[in-house]
Amino acid sequence: MNETPETTQFDVNLPKPRTHKVLIGVLIAVLVLGTIGVAAAAIANRTAQSQGDATAVVMPPNTMMYFSLNTHADQLPNFNAIANAWKDSKEAKMVASGLEVAFSQTGLNWADDVQPWLGDRAAVGVIDIGGMDKTEGKDLSYRAPFFVIAVQTKDRVKSDAALGSVLKQIAQVSGKSTTTETYRGISITHLGLGDSSTPETGALATINDLIVLTLSGDQMKAAINAALDGQNLATSANYKAVMSALPGQNAGAAYVDYNRYMDVVLQMTQSMTANLDAQQREKMQTQQEAQLTQLRAMMKALGGAGAVMTYEPTGIRFDTAMQFDPAQMPAEQRQMYESALTPASGKIFASLPASAIMAVDFSLKGGFLSKMLNPDVLAAQFASLGVSKEDITAKLDEFQKLVGVNLQTDVLDLINGDAGFAILARDQQKSDAMSYSMPIELALLLDSSDAGKLTGSFEKVLQGLSAASGGTGSVKMQSLSGLPYSAIMVDDKPVLTYGVVDGRFVIGTDSNTLLGIDNADPASLANDATFKQATGLLPGNRLNTAYLNFQPLWTLIDAQTKGDTSSGAGAVLNYLHHFKWLSSGAEAPANGLSRGALHIGVGQ
Repeated sequence: MNETPETTQFDVNLPKPRTHKVLIGVLIAVLVLGTIGVAAAAIANRTAQSQGDATAVVMPPNTMMYFSLNTHADQLPNFNAIANAWKDSKEAKMVASGLEVAFSQTGLNWADDVQPWLGDRAAVGVIDIGGMDKTEGKDLSYRAPFFVIAVQTKDRVKSDAALGSVLKQIAQVSGKSTTTETYRGISITHLGLGDSSTPETGALATINDLIVLTLSGDQMKAAINAALDGQNLATSANYKAVMSALPGQNAGAAYVDYNRYMDVVLQMTQSMTANLDAQQREKMQTQQEAQLTQLRAMMKALGGAGAVMTYEPTGIRFDTAMQFDPAQMPAEQRQMYESALTPASGKIFASLPASAIMAVDFSLKGGFLSKMLNPDVLAAQFASLGVSKEDITAKLDEFQKLVGVNLQTDVLDLINGDAGFAILARDQQKSDAMSYSMPIELALLLDSSDAGKLTGSFEKVLQGLSAASGGTGSVKMQSLSGLPYSAIMVDDKPVLTYGVVDGRFVIGTDSNTLLGIDNADPASLANDATFKQATGLLPGNRLNTAYLNFQPLWTLIDAQTKGDTSSGAGAVLNYLHHFKWLSSGAEAPANGLSRGALHIGVGQ
């Protein structure tokens, strides 16, 4: 049984009606953005949503980006686990009150004029972000953005009445009358809110059970064609393949067509160079074409990518799916990619203290790093700078002779296991001469088949870089008395500390960082209850793991902003402190899809 949520009255001075351009912005906010906050704040009771997302049927098939929201999110499984965390929050009630104010500016009452007809989904599709076009023999012309906003209605009579009220108010304030036309049996209302440079701004229509808003009549006709002809985003093979692999009963969904995205990037690049003189244009086009060629070669392996948000007993969950075909990648890049498909062991978390605020691990097995020094790969990356393969090979040889290190065999080949990065909460009771006043510590951990040799190579490379800098900065290594670590000194000031810890090569903020890692057992991050809860929700055979403990982060921010009432940080933290932790992990691609999951713990 649904309970009527508690409401709180706030003293609010309603603004006077504003100009027609602002009103159309308010209308857009009502149709799209308002549904997010209303659902999250649970202003009113709603009925359960249907499965699937019908808003995609009015999105043209070449839609580049698509975002969809469930306007009845409070009826989803586990929604109460989220809502209960904020139910007594003053900030949440202020958001709800603010939304009511926004709706009031349109002359509508949410409970009486919107809620009775509001359907299950609201969405926006981005087809073109606009830009400057250049056609031969003509001046530059502006191309307006193309996006489609759609909101479901479950009662055409009531939604038509509400829209009529909004249109009437817009006409009263703007002094301009709306006009209508019928296209393929559907009435289009032209809002006519533009000026001499943009004679038309806004078109509104109801297509079957969808209220649709676009910037122009031509865009609206494209949306109508998409719906009536069945050639739309919902029927796109890429969209169906990606989104069908994700939960359909979701609070929000997003989709990106990477190939369409690349087309838009290419158009923008061409328009940017169109107005330059011939010499500048030729030089810039050469650089850009080289970069775009390399990028497009990489992007051929990608199709569509999607993500959805759902609720679970512990909080919020995001699932992702991306089309990926390694066979479409250039040979060098495909080899690098395939060598990286080794799951991380997770052993690094057993070497980190439980005080870790953030920790990430990933695998560097399979010789992934060895491809970084491939002259062919480097030449492709620096093609836009005019650097040849021969130049790269000569510079590498020169540097290796200078430092006395073979970067391939003495460095990269030795980094052949897991790697990790961590942010640790500093123990304020401990300090040494090498410590900074930062409230956090940083650490990079690298598995190595010979950590001692790797450490020596690291020192030689640093010395070589210092010598190559021409004396602009004095870099040296200094052993720490009584400890098996060394500090990197820049102009006699300590910057970082490094050494071998648990058989790994570790670089940290200072000696306490490395000592904390060395003494992590048995109170390690891997044995921490919060870490276990967060990462236990992730797939077992994942390529990488990321973990973030929000609670010490909020504590640090609170300590840094204590007494500062002007920033409003206290109110923000009151809202954010319900977020407890975050965990994420990705799996190796299978059946043409690469999947990932992200979990956010929510609590009182």
